Amino acid sequence: QDVIQGIHYIVKYRPLFICVLFGLLPMFLAMPFQNFMVVFADQVWQVGERGLGLMMGLSGLGGVIGSAWVAQRGERTDRTRLMIANSLMFGLLLIVFSLTQNFYYALIPLILANACASASQTLNNTTSQLLVDDAQRGRMSAFMMMAFGLTPLGVLPLAFLAERIGVQWATV
Repeated sequence: QDVIQGIHYIVKYRPLFICVLFGLLPMFLAMPFQNFMVVFADQVWQVGERGLGLMMGLSGLGGVIGSAWVAQRGERTDRTRLMIANSLMFGLLLIVFSLTQNFYYALIPLILANACASASQTLNNTTSQLLVDDAQRGRMSAFMMMAFGLTPLGVLPLAFLAERIGVQWATV
């Protein structure tokens, strides 16, 4: 009943609904690429476990950098513009990562892409929490956390495409 009430609240409050949709979009379209880093390490660059570990570690570092950047900015009102800009940069950097032929050069857009993804997600979560009524805040937090569990749904179409056209072009 609480979940249904939370969904009704989100759908009825248009600015919050748009913010939630914007936050869910990367979960379905872009974040599933992280499940394919092993394919990049094995089939694209042939760098094995060490290379995969390096990619995963640097992805995490990028996430920390993005969150720290948002935190150090303090209270500012340009959240929406920055959220959109970071999301677009995430997508562009992901394309550069996917098409880079040299493994070590590909690490640069990977770090930056994850920094942008983290910054965008942090800004989206902040904006969502500022828009929601105090009485609905817990439901909103739970809904946003459930969204992370939906990421595997985006893996299926990416896997289908990767089989057909290759992991690099599927990610693009």
